[in-house]
Amino acid sequence: MSSSTESTRRGVLGALAALSLLTILAGCNILGPGLYLVSDGREPAMYKLDPKRSAVVFIDDRSSVLPTRALRDRIAKAAEKQILSEKLLDVDLISSDSLQQVVLAERFSKPRSIAEIGRAVQADQVIYATVDSFTLSPDGAQFSPTATLRVKVIDAKNDARLFPPDTAPGAGGGKDPAYPLTIPEKVLATGLPRSTAEVTKAQQELADNLGRKLGELFFKHSPRDPNSPVGR
Repeated sequence: MSSSTESTRRGVLGALAALSLLTILAGCNILGPGLYLVSDGREPAMYKLDPKRSAVVFIDDRSSVLPTRALRDRIAKAAEKQILSEKLLDVDLISSDSLQQVVLAERFSKPRSIAEIGRAVQADQVIYATVDSFTLSPDGAQFSPTATLRVKVIDAKNDARLFPPDTAPGAGGGKDPAYPLTIPEKVLATGLPRSTAEVTKAQQELADNLGRKLGELFFKHSPRDPNSPVGR
């Protein structure tokens, strides 16, 4: 074989090898020069909290969408559990319990801004979520737990929205957009809860799952069935 033919053959093989490599890297994340990491299938964080600044989770249900006040607290606690387990903060995660007296005082005074509420409990960041929907069944016949929050992260010190940015997909637009977080409607095989105990348990599981999803917004995580009970 002539040297020119051999050179051509090597060039073709080299081009094919390069094309194969590019195809592989199309599904990879480039870490740096010469370093590549194959995607692990996990969902990215929607926003990263500042680890050097204290934070509090504020679940706002002023419209009384939730059946009980205890469910509001349960959502907050489930979110706190995720943030603490992932060690997202180097400083305090202020318990949502500390907000109770602050919110209660609003009944007898002018409503405070989210930033003012955060400052009242010495929180630099407020993870604020308004409850838009929370139901076990859309029609009273099928067991299909679903719930929706509208989420923001507020800089309490500077009274500014940190998340979502105005340009974030799905932020809802308007002057003060929020990130919609939903446990989608999915009909479960088990029948609709009937007894008081069964309804309470189902509501608690939905609250736990909603809080878990809220906490997961702030770190990379593996996707899970949103209707599966926490811990399973």
